[in-house]
Amino acid sequence: MNHIITAGCSFTQRQESWANIGKSTLKKYKFHNVGMSGVGNYVISTLCINKVSQLISDGVDPAN
Repeated sequence: MNHIITAGCSFTQRQESWANIGKSTLKKYKFHNVGMSGVGNYVISTLCINKVSQLISDGVDPAN
């Protein structure tokens, strides 16, 4: 299964966000939303990098 990581500020975290719309329409992908309200680009990128690292550590093939 392919994975999609979405990251951003409160616009990504909200229920009606583009990330959650993608999750509900693209069923063949596993979505990981690491959006967090009130954070800047440094935290957003760190959350995304940490999620990628965690998935690889959990055995997910980086190609996915």
